[in-house]
Amino acid sequence: DANGLFPDIEAAIEFFRESIIYHKEGGRRTASGGGGAVIHPKPGQNQEYDSVQQQIQEIQQQMNQLLVKYQKYFNDTSIEYNQSSGNELTIEVSKKTLEAPRNANRLTDEFEEVKSLKNSHRLVTKEIRALVALRTEQEEREKLILQDFRKSLFTMFDERYLSCWIPCVQAIAELDCLFSLSLTT
Repeated sequence: DANGLFPDIEAAIEFFRESIIYHKEGGRRTASGGGGAVIHPKPGQNQEYDSVQQQIQEIQQQMNQLLVKYQKYFNDTSIEYNQSSGNELTIEVSKKTLEAPRNANRLTDEFEEVKSLKNSHRLVTKEIRALVALRTEQEEREKLILQDFRKSLFTMFDERYLSCWIPCVQAIAELDCLFSLSLTT
């Protein structure tokens, strides 16, 4: 309250609640590169982040359209992207598909064979490489934007450290001590 020792932290907590999304890593690739959790701005809170997210989505849509194009070209819907250990994105086409009579002359110079496996070939094209380069560029931009965003969050937290957070922690610590003493006496 206004006359008590416990600071009013509702506005600070509400700011963080309205500004960020916090989740465990998993699913989609993350910008942090390590284990743990990810903090990123909610949609509408950071225009630069929203823009890069939109561009990554557009590139992913182009990649999906390109995959459909290759599936139609080889008349095989089982063709999928494959991310190899060298981080090169390829399409994986079964040997059966490439050996089919209708595909006899379809493996042109446009397709570069990266790896030949027992039952399939991994191929890459200039289009795939160009889209991967664009996506990588946007993901690097995303990392920089998130670093700046996190830095600004820490700065805002630090600005309220002495006036808000320290008194809050001290008040909780004192309450904890009083409860502990009351249990032992």
